[in-house]
Amino acid sequence: MTTNKHVQFLVRLSNAETEATTLCIADTNHVISQRKREIYGITLKDQMQLKMEFSIRLVEFKLY
Repeated sequence: MTTNKHVQFLVRLSNAETEATTLCIADTNHVISQRKREIYGITLKDQMQLKMEFSIRLVEFKLY
């Protein structure tokens, strides 16, 4: 294997490792989010609404 081919191989290997890690993290986050919905019985839309309401109330609290 030539030096150039070896370098190309290492770059491809590194890219594959990065992609696999990224996909694994994304899958883990998706599973966690799904479990939260199942446990708490609320949808993603409900979660976003709750976060928005909480943020508004927090700002109001800090103003007073």
